[in-house]
Amino acid sequence: MGKHLSVDRWALIERQYRDGATAKALSAEHGVPASTVYKRASREGWRADEPGDRTSTLDRLDRLASRLERAIRHVEGTPR
Repeated sequence: MGKHLSVDRWALIERQYRDGATAKALSAEHGVPASTVYKRASREGWRADEPGDRTSTLDRLDRLASRLERAIRHVEGTPR
């Protein structure tokens, strides 16, 4: 069985990948196969060539959760 990384470690890998680090370099640094980095990047839509988009998956999920909470409060009619 392979090495399991924490959510925080994967967030770090994502940031480094988006900042231009190669899967091979990340593989050596974090001890996971480069193919695992490639697969995760593909599955989660990481793009190393999009310098304007430095938002991590966790940051996007946090924003979506906030939007969902606001929408629920709006539907329920409760104030902030």
